[in-house]
Amino acid sequence: MTKDIKLVRYDISERDLTKLSTDQKAMFAILCLVLSEVEALRKVLALGSGRPSGLTELDQAEISQRTVFIRLISMKLIEVFKTLMLDGKYNQSTDVELNSFKDDHVKSEFNKLKKLPGYREALDQRKMMGFHFDLRHFRALSELPDVHQNHSAFVNGDIAFSAFPYGEILVAAAYGRDQGEFEHSEAVKKIEQQTAFIQSQMQAFTKLFQAFFDKFIEPIVSSSDGKIRAPASLVCRRYADPFPLFVLEEETS
Repeated sequence: MTKDIKLVRYDISERDLTKLSTDQKAMFAILCLVLSEVEALRKVLALGSGRPSGLTELDQAEISQRTVFIRLISMKLIEVFKTLMLDGKYNQSTDVELNSFKDDHVKSEFNKLKKLPGYREALDQRKMMGFHFDLRHFRALSELPDVHQNHSAFVNGDIAFSAFPYGEILVAAAYGRDQGEFEHSEAVKKIEQQTAFIQSQMQAFTKLFQAFFDKFIEPIVSSSDGKIRAPASLVCRRYADPFPLFVLEEETS
């Protein structure tokens, strides 16, 4: 069984890319990479309704994994906005058009995000627990008083599943309740707050990606409307499929 998926196809050749400056090609690569990463993470979160199963330990394991995806999405988007600002030691550029793009599009969107609840938390997570791990920070978290560090860990080699929530417990200690409790209800509340900020980030990133594409890419490439016939096994319906807490290997006869 197959399903028809409508798509717009852009054919981007090496010759097309030679029309971009070196810095423009680098920025396009970064934008595409982040788009791919965020799309993959977002698809996992989109599966399932998030309703509790009624099994406390498994609900905690699910929340632990969901918060991982949410933090990764938020940190990835914070990182790409900081890169698009073309400042700092490694991101400066003398490309006139890129700097014009920053002034026309990036600054205003980034400044809007900075004013939203959740920005400071996402920025701190990126610094301390994102693309580089600060051992000193985690050491301090592990020594905080009144942190409830009792938890259940799960491992099953047959279905390639493992859940060790200790890291999320320490994250909760820093960004959750004063006592740093990793409770299902508190984690759900935190997810709701972070999800609202991520939605704003996604909207801002989508606008920037589209603006970059319109300015630098679409004028130099060709496109066509079409559809592809995809195997039904590649397509799932949102809220119909469960969050993939357990993943079974394909059965062989």
